[in-house]
Amino acid sequence: MQQETMAKPEEQAQTQPRPFRNRDAAKCVEIAEIMAGSFVRGSLEGEASFVDSGGERFSRVEACGTVIGKEETQNGPRLFLFDGTGSIAVRAYAPEGARALQGINKGEDCIIVGKLRESQERFLSAESVFPLADPNWETVHCLRTALRKRSHAQGL
Repeated sequence: MQQETMAKPEEQAQTQPRPFRNRDAAKCVEIAEIMAGSFVRGSLEGEASFVDSGGERFSRVEACGTVIGKEETQNGPRLFLFDGTGSIAVRAYAPEGARALQGINKGEDCIIVGKLRESQERFLSAESVFPLADPNWETVHCLRTALRKRSHAQGL
């Protein structure tokens, strides 16, 4: 018979999974929806900033497109993503996001998940970057966006 060992409290703290952060799910959107909507800054009490586009709110989004420009700034790399409906700047402030943006080159297709921000311009603050090896994922993104729009129009 195997003998079970009890972990010490300090060992338990190291092995316990970190709690999930409470955050909105990313919505598949077209860049035109982001740019056409009105930007609303979040409150200091933790409410996220969002874009209100046709009665629908977006704070975290999934955008898919082609990188049409890339530049290095003092704050790290900045990309310009184009999806056929418009273009948006993409920045990353966390070190892992900045590394992910540095791995993407002009002309590549990618999916970017991030939060919407606005200072001098409206931009996407990247949380995750996924290069697309298969261009069919752009079609999947378009279909998911159309489904979201249809569900919103029907009040679902």
